[in-house]
Amino acid sequence: MDDDVSLVPLGGLAVEEGTDAGVVLAIGERPVTVGRETGCELRLTDTSSSRRHFRVLPDSSGRLQLEDLGSANGTYVNGQRVKKVVLQPGDVIGIGQTTLRFLSEAELVDALRQRTMRVTERDPLTQTCSRRLFDMRLRTEITLNARSGGTVSVALVEVDAIASIVQQHGERGLERVLQAVGLGLVGFLRENDLLARFDDTAFAVLIVDPSPNTAYLVAERMCAGVEGLRVDVAGQPVPLTASVGLVSEKGRRDLTIEALLERASTELDRARDAGGNCVSRWVHPAIREPVPAVSSDLRGTVVGVDRRNK
Repeated sequence: MDDDVSLVPLGGLAVEEGTDAGVVLAIGERPVTVGRETGCELRLTDTSSSRRHFRVLPDSSGRLQLEDLGSANGTYVNGQRVKKVVLQPGDVIGIGQTTLRFLSEAELVDALRQRTMRVTERDPLTQTCSRRLFDMRLRTEITLNARSGGTVSVALVEVDAIASIVQQHGERGLERVLQAVGLGLVGFLRENDLLARFDDTAFAVLIVDPSPNTAYLVAERMCAGVEGLRVDVAGQPVPLTASVGLVSEKGRRDLTIEALLERASTELDRARDAGGNCVSRWVHPAIREPVPAVSSDLRGTVVGVDRRNK
């Protein structure tokens, strides 16, 4: 796939039936390819779809048109097999065992708040959202905020002293800790926030809110909440704390997933370097707010590390 530049949405695709039901993808001014191949903007797990099944792209008048890419089983719009067609809101697209619906921009926003919360693809260990679906949702949030210049906030959360946990309790003990932390983090989030397994030891959280300070409070809640979790491994309590790296970016046309996650990773490293059990954050200068006071009942012993101006 080319450099991931998210643009202003013109519409969207919602998977309504099939193995990927619940996935919603925004479509901007760049072509979006749907299929099984790595690199497709909407990558399907439906084995009856082609590797590159169809694409959607704007025509000269700005309308979105669907173009079949020589798929083996064909692309159907409202029951009719098509090679190329201009899409209208509500059009039903059928490929293999998958049914999608084309959404207007307004329908897209509504669908995001409803359908992407029905996680259909989970990390097998922690039962949180898969990294693939997280990246798709994050890409969509970036696209939606490109026009308004709204806030996109992402946090990376990692349990402190991983090596010590493995040394004392083994890999199975670490798995038990990650399961407990994943379950606990869900309870610290709001309805529209999204939690996913980021890598072997870290979680990623998309915090959906226009205020960077609200994102900061959510991050502090997660940090304090992990410290309050009680986890037993083989009858032995495992004391836990976590480091959190938070970034709140201003929506813009050239913002990419890679840049956002790289900055969040940098903040996570800074939280670890500060001794752990804290939040380190970066906020885009254009959306800075006064640093919020964090109540003692929320923070516990968490020490906030505010790095907004780097």
